[in-house]
Amino acid sequence: MGKPAKPMLDASGWTFQDLGRQVTGPSAWLRDSDGELRLYTCDADSGLLSYSQWSGQDCESWRLLQEEDARGGITAAETGSGWELVFAGADGRIRSAEIGQYYDDTHYSQAAVNAAPQALVALAKDGDDQFHLIYQGDDGAVWRVARSEVPVGRWKTPERFAGGGGIVSLDLACQENERLVAFATNPNGELYTADEGADGQWGEFEQLPAQVDGPAAAAVNNGGVGTVAVFYKGTDPHQWYRPRTDMKTWGQETSLGGSIVPGPTPFNGPDGRLATLVVADDASVWINQQTSPGSLTWDDYVRIGENVTGPLSVHRNHDGLIRFAYTSTTNGNLWVATQV
Repeated sequence: MGKPAKPMLDASGWTFQDLGRQVTGPSAWLRDSDGELRLYTCDADSGLLSYSQWSGQDCESWRLLQEEDARGGITAAETGSGWELVFAGADGRIRSAEIGQYYDDTHYSQAAVNAAPQALVALAKDGDDQFHLIYQGDDGAVWRVARSEVPVGRWKTPERFAGGGGIVSLDLACQENERLVAFATNPNGELYTADEGADGQWGEFEQLPAQVDGPAAAAVNNGGVGTVAVFYKGTDPHQWYRPRTDMKTWGQETSLGGSIVPGPTPFNGPDGRLATLVVADDASVWINQQTSPGSLTWDDYVRIGENVTGPLSVHRNHDGLIRFAYTSTTNGNLWVATQV
């Protein structure tokens, strides 16, 4: 029997490493075909896709990928043999790569989509081995496009979501029933959600009653619950969330307290409990988690670091330990905090 997961709510159990690089936009963690951990992001000076190679707790090297503009969103989803990486450029192109299928990571393909410059993107795989990419179109609306994993196919014809309007954030989550749920927030502070049906067809975006300040993000309870919850900053300073009580019904909107900046980062802990990382208005970073998987009660926040600004990108290692990437307010560099 393996050793129990280290408690996440331990303020002393973290190390912090300066990667010495300035980046822009979000980052995405994945493992390559050799099992090595990588952190993909956008180099701030050139606007090109880059990644850091990791060994244990340390960053070993940094590589800049020529001609791969990544000044928009970046996202990744696990495949049967590796990862699918998707990123958007300043020119409206959306590119994808099957990390693990190719040895040198230079074989990229382009999705034929009508994306906005520096488009927001989100990617997930459903129970039919279909990758679904949702993105910000050049008309300001939310669009979707899909392709199969086995055999690897081309991206299909894009389709426009009905409803939603202009957006400031996008996210996708896969529930235990292997159907996807999409989320979008708009500049008016409105939160919208849409469901993939059993036949793989999508419903329209419908508004959830909430007043949201900034991005919303989703996570799925994996501790035998399998339902999704969405997290966001309210128009007050607090973090709020709304869970599903089953695969279709939304529960009550609940405040988790705190005084946070927009954009909480939820994730699934090693024992199936949902957890969130939030940045407070003094640039400190805090963590909290459910008292048990699927519970509506949460532990108190624990402060684990300072001088942090988002967006944050979380990775849970095979041994259950957590690490996350962030930008430091002291020198503007990309840093990584690692649970030890």
